Amino acid sequence: MGFISKESIMHKKSLLLSTTTATIVLFNAHLNVHAATLSTTGDQGSQMVSGQSYEAEDKGGSAISATSGGKIDGTKLTLTGKGDEGTGASASGSGSVINLSNETTVDKVTNGLKAEDNAMITMTGGSVKASTTAVRAENKGVVHLNNVTIESSKERGLFADKKEAQIIMNGGSIEAAKTAVESADKSVVELNNGVEITSKDVGLIAKNEAQIIMNGGSINADIVAVEAKSKGSINLNGVTIKSEFGKGTDNGSYGLSVEGEGTQITMNGGSIDVIGTAVEAKDKGIVKLSNVEIKSDDAGLFAENEAQITMNGGSVDAANTAVWAGNKGLVDLNDVAITSKDVGLLAEEEAQIIMVGGKVSGKYAVYAKNGGQIALTNVAVTSNQGDGLFAEDKNTKVTMTGGTVTAIAGDDAKENEGIAFHVRKGGQIDVSDVFATADKVGLELYNEKKEENKVNFTNTKLIVKNGVGINLVKISDNDELKASEEDDLKVFDNNITLKNSEIRADVLLQTTEAEAILTADHSILEGSAKIGDTDNVILNLNNGSQWILKASKTEKDHDDQLLDIGKRSRSDISVLNLNDSSVVFDGPTEGHYQTLQVGTGKDVTKEVYNAKGNAKLYLNAEWNDGKKIGEQKADHLLIEGDVSGSTTVYVNTQGSVTEAAGFVPSNERGISLIQVSGKAEENSFKLANGYTTVSGSPYKYTLNAYGPESSKGLASANQMLIEKDPVADDESVRNDGAKGNDFWDFRLQNQYLANSNVKALVPQMANYLVMPSVLFSTGFTDIENQNALLTDIRIAMPWEMQNEKKNPFFLSSYGSKTTLSSNRTALEYGYGADIGYAAIQTGVALAALESQNISSYFGLLGTYGKLSFTPQNMADVDKTALEKWGITAYSSVQHNSGVYLNALLSYGFLKGNVFNAVIGRTAKLDDVNTWSASATLGKKLTTSVEGLVFEPQMQIAYQQLLLGSIQDADNFKVDMGNPHQWAVRMGGRLTKNVSRVEDGHLFSFYGKLNLISTFGDEGTIRVGDNFRLDPMGSAIEGGVGVNAQLFQNIALHGDISYQQKLQKAGVSGATLSGGLKYRF
Repeated sequence: MGFISKESIMHKKSLLLSTTTATIVLFNAHLNVHAATLSTTGDQGSQMVSGQSYEAEDKGGSAISATSGGKIDGTKLTLTGKGDEGTGASASGSGSVINLSNETTVDKVTNGLKAEDNAMITMTGGSVKASTTAVRAENKGVVHLNNVTIESSKERGLFADKKEAQIIMNGGSIEAAKTAVESADKSVVELNNGVEITSKDVGLIAKNEAQIIMNGGSINADIVAVEAKSKGSINLNGVTIKSEFGKGTDNGSYGLSVEGEGTQITMNGGSIDVIGTAVEAKDKGIVKLSNVEIKSDDAGLFAENEAQITMNGGSVDAANTAVWAGNKGLVDLNDVAITSKDVGLLAEEEAQIIMVGGKVSGKYAVYAKNGGQIALTNVAVTSNQGDGLFAEDKNTKVTMTGGTVTAIAGDDAKENEGIAFHVRKGGQIDVSDVFATADKVGLELYNEKKEENKVNFTNTKLIVKNGVGINLVKISDNDELKASEEDDLKVFDNNITLKNSEIRADVLLQTTEAEAILTADHSILEGSAKIGDTDNVILNLNNGSQWILKASKTEKDHDDQLLDIGKRSRSDISVLNLNDSSVVFDGPTEGHYQTLQVGTGKDVTKEVYNAKGNAKLYLNAEWNDGKKIGEQKADHLLIEGDVSGSTTVYVNTQGSVTEAAGFVPSNERGISLIQVSGKAEENSFKLANGYTTVSGSPYKYTLNAYGPESSKGLASANQMLIEKDPVADDESVRNDGAKGNDFWDFRLQNQYLANSNVKALVPQMANYLVMPSVLFSTGFTDIENQNALLTDIRIAMPWEMQNEKKNPFFLSSYGSKTTLSSNRTALEYGYGADIGYAAIQTGVALAALESQNISSYFGLLGTYGKLSFTPQNMADVDKTALEKWGITAYSSVQHNSGVYLNALLSYGFLKGNVFNAVIGRTAKLDDVNTWSASATLGKKLTTSVEGLVFEPQMQIAYQQLLLGSIQDADNFKVDMGNPHQWAVRMGGRLTKNVSRVEDGHLFSFYGKLNLISTFGDEGTIRVGDNFRLDPMGSAIEGGVGVNAQLFQNIALHGDISYQQKLQKAGVSGATLSGGLKYRF
């Protein structure tokens, strides 16, 4: 046996221990590789793991990784870091793929998921919690997330960067301490299916040509919800953005923020509800919104430095400025509802806001300043206790086409609010096709120095029921220029133009130390005007414009007390230019008439009242004659300066038609209406048509001018209203020493007939006074011709009956030219007339009865005539033209002894017009009715001369005219009543039958002579007073006629007669008639 030494034994023990230790170390090392990390490459094939837990080795390591085309398919894994460091899962290189599903959890890592260099990571369900970046894709790496919960405790949730990386997330949520989602360097992040995002800093950010797309979901970020810069692009569809961070502070969260040229955010649908600015665009960035609901405790939309915001549909509700554009920024709104507690729209520094449709509501609804431009089309604007449209500073303009403006004031009467349009410091407002209302002020123009404010209204209506239409305001004591020297402050320079527009207000114009030009073209202004002595306001009324003066109902003093009606009824203007336009004084208020003073007597321009074309002035007055000037009740136009041109005056005069008792100088008779302190002419003011009427009376009143070089003499100093040197503002204090008669006084006075004290009538009164006599005369002419026709029928009918001819047809025409005379002179309102009458008459015999001794005939006659008459001895009369229609039933009874009776019963009606030579038609006659009846008794007496027959006749006729009342254009009513007349005609005719042959041919001629007497026609008509009518009296009539039976079926008739009155009054003239009878 060999000997084993101690050293040998110790060596063997040492070797065994070393081997055992090495084995343990190697075994332990192998266990650590498979329990802590999982990595694979393309050479190892696809690795499928489930339910395992992996841990990153260190800060730079990953719990699982796939590189160089490696693939890992993990299910329900738990991935963590070592000491909260490292990456949960990373994929790198083309073809490298990691698929995580079934609630895989990534936790306690610096970075959760990372895909780079064309690698891909897909995760379905589960969660990722990381301290720095939860999910990152770089350099064309792709990450797909489905219903994953993402959380970053210190920095980002999702981050795609470094050249076209891509992250697509469907569902799930993201919560980050800083940026929730970031896309950079042309990368793309797409969020779908309602991803919920929460961030303590930024929700989404895209930069460096990167893109983010989010469909549905929500974002809650403390600083900025969505941000794009450096040509980044973000598209949001149906996303809800809401944050209450910073509530009650000045650092609230933002909704959308875009910055830089080529950078854009697009949002369709969804909502934004934040504390700070909802949408901000800067430095040529672009935001496009469609149907988005926006709410902010600060500003709604803000675009500056050439940035653009476009919004279609949706709404903006902001506590401060709802829409703000600055420094060449542009905001384009279409059908958007804007609401603000402060400013609705604000454009400044050459920025623009364009709004089409929709509505804007705010304290200052629309405000442009410092060169800003705002254009509105069909927008409803509402201002609450502020201004509707406000333009301030030079090169600043607000334009509005279509739509409405409503300016609402609060309860404090002293607050400067409820203003529809406001212009300051050289701003401009152009408005077309707009309807506007304001509680306090319609249009306010404010200036500090001589900077031209401009306002242009076209097809626009502005209503201020209880306030001021146009207010021109001087610098406020509280303004920033208070420290400037008073001498440096200039008066205002304002230019207001209206075309086809209206401004209606309680007080139209109110100024303090103002200079303005107000030009109206085919427009209407309504309300009083309050101009101070130091103001210079020029009013141009052109092309059919109207200024309707009304006494103020609400004007108050500095103590907020209603002013005396005398002060509220006074208006002033510096210069008034009328060109084819009119000034209309409204009716009296509280029994008080109005006064308009043009010029102050201190104006540099001497011609303060200038009239061109068809200039008109409408005044009201209560008639009185010869009263002191202080007792006269009338509207007054007082002109402190010179007058040029001529104005047509219309006066609505009420009151009793009375005359002064006792002697009153002519220059104190009537009413003073217009006074001029400077140069004028007699025709500077003239009544329309040269005359007017008073209180429904027919008397003529004319406007007479008294003054220097007047043909009627000088004005009366006692009637002077203009003070050359006023000594007090109070109208009740007058400087009698300043009175004189070197002024013009245009007075409404009675016109009298020449060389008499008889008041003159308007021209057409002569037509009314002669009308009954004219109608009676022509009516009797109809009766005579009808009776003559019956005579022809009576002669012809026996032959007709013998030859069994039935229903003969008759046609005749006749006319007269006569003269009506009066037994009174023109001083007694008696007038004659030239009468022309032409008529056509047709008839038919309907029945014939014959007994042993009596023959009877019955039939109908129809008459149409044209009547005209022109009164005599009256200036400016014109022809009255009437048309007459009538139907007559007749009968004729003849005894064999030669006695006969003719009976007529007629009904007719008239239509026509009454004219005078000054104004044309003054009245229209419609449905004036007449009726008449006549009976004629006669007998044929043969004589010893063959063929010679004498017929004595007696006729009685009755006529009634149902004229009623006629309303005349000169504002009076003519009560014509229903006058009637009786007429008796006695006489006869002598007929010679020249030849008669067996076939019934007949030729005869006759002469006639009659005495006509009328009675019962002395009546009156009432036109304020009663006016007598002239009776026609008696007349003698003579004439000749011929009858010819030329053919078997045709007979002709002709007659000429002349009537001569037998006293001063009556009718004289000739009548000519001709007829045709045809047998059927």
